Amino acid sequence: RERRTIACANGKLAMWTRSGKIGMGQVGEAELPVEINVSVASPLPIEKASLWSNGKWIQHKKVQPGEIDFSFIDHDARSGENYYIVRVQTETSALFPKGPIIGYSSPLWLEVK
Repeated sequence: RERRTIACANGKLAMWTRSGKIGMGQVGEAELPVEINVSVASPLPIEKASLWSNGKWIQHKKVQPGEIDFSFIDHDARSGENYYIVRVQTETSALFPKGPIIGYSSPLWLEVK
């Protein structure tokens, strides 16, 4: 697995996700509640972020202006293997006429105890 890339559309951004000491693209263990930490650098402010796990969106959040570090908490993770992917979207800007910048993280694979 060890995949540490992001997918990005309409511009460039940098993103890192982790849960404890487990970084995106890695496999590790976690306990409930599962916390996913996100750090993003973008030329435009991040407007919203979403968390995808096990085939469905489980959380969406508005990101405060200027916020580059934030977290998701999954209180409902099932025991066993779970994966998490983060999607971020910037504000719309005339500087980027194609639309907002959208980024997806590599997955985190977590064995929840």
